[in-house]
Amino acid sequence: MQTLHRYLVILLPCLLAGGAIAAGGGPRTNPAAFTAKQWEGLFTTVGAAPLGQRIAIWADLAAVDAVYAADPLGEGPGAVPDGDPLCDFGRVDCVTYVEQTLALALAKDQAGFAETLRRIRYKDGAVDFRARNHFFVSDWLPANAWCVRDVTAEVGGEAVKTMEKTIARKAFFAGKGVNTDLPDEQAATPYIPRDAVGAAVQRMKEGDIAIFVISTPGIIAGHVGLLRVKNGVLQLQHAGSAEGRVVTAPLERYVRGLPPRFVGMKVARPGEPAPVQEGAPRGGP
Repeated sequence: MQTLHRYLVILLPCLLAGGAIAAGGGPRTNPAAFTAKQWEGLFTTVGAAPLGQRIAIWADLAAVDAVYAADPLGEGPGAVPDGDPLCDFGRVDCVTYVEQTLALALAKDQAGFAETLRRIRYKDGAVDFRARNHFFVSDWLPANAWCVRDVTAEVGGEAVKTMEKTIARKAFFAGKGVNTDLPDEQAATPYIPRDAVGAAVQRMKEGDIAIFVISTPGIIAGHVGLLRVKNGVLQLQHAGSAEGRVVTAPLERYVRGLPPRFVGMKVARPGEPAPVQEGAPRGGP
């Protein structure tokens, strides 16, 4: 895989005609600036790699010149209560960075990217604030079982504990001025305690999604990012609010520096989705 990744890093500058990746392998152009020809070349070439490597390549490209902005995506201009665009490569938060990168890695072309992103962000792909997968553990993971599975238990082994929470849906939607009959949820999910992450690192893979679990009432996930392998070290690549951009740091060091409210992490593993059968719901397996 590493050989294929190096090959793609060398080849991509040629495909992008000097646009996206610098001579030394470092990205320097945001995907928003790509031409249709560049997009076509990328999807054709990157599509030859295994999914984990596709996620790694697109994660680097999606990080170029992207600044951190809280909740940068919405349902489009004029939508209520969130009129932010459906896609924005220049402004990302931790969730939208993961979503856009995963959609790029799963898509076959630019049109397919837009459809895949909708399917990832919304139940059944229906663009509506009420249908958005707002809660990463309770909404996002089950809605995206078609392309991601929770591997926390197998990665964490005997160290895994269970987090139990009441997911405060009513308060969340009320705070947005949205009337909904969605009830609060009694949720339970496995997680790896922060002091056991070091022992579990060897069972994590490039392209995995790291979900950081917090003790704060009403919500389980406090932050998310992508796992990368760089120089033989497992790293977290994520949109950091403190840094104001996408950054990369060794996972174990990152976990040690987290505030006490972060009690551990979950791991979700993307997989190649099965073809959608005609007539099947777009948001399900």
